Amino acid sequence: FKPTTKLKLNNLQFTPAVGYGWIYRYDKTHFSWSASGELAYKINHWLKIGGISQFAERTDLQYRYGKKKIRLSHFIGLEFTF
Repeated sequence: FKPTTKLKLNNLQFTPAVGYGWIYRYDKTHFSWSASGELAYKINHWLKIGGISQFAERTDLQYRYGKKKIRLSHFIGLEFTF
């Protein structure tokens, strides 16, 4: 028996994404954009662990505070396939 701790790179997945949409806040519709990248590792055929980093333009905050706001967010989680 030989335990292995190698990370299989073919189980590593990267997904870039861009988006455009709107935020309804302060009784006004604010159009905004975002860009994100997801990095996930497939542990087995039904389980992945991953993280997302996202830049988002927050035009609702620009309306409220008068400055252009770009926010950076990070998320970590598990994905189950049923």
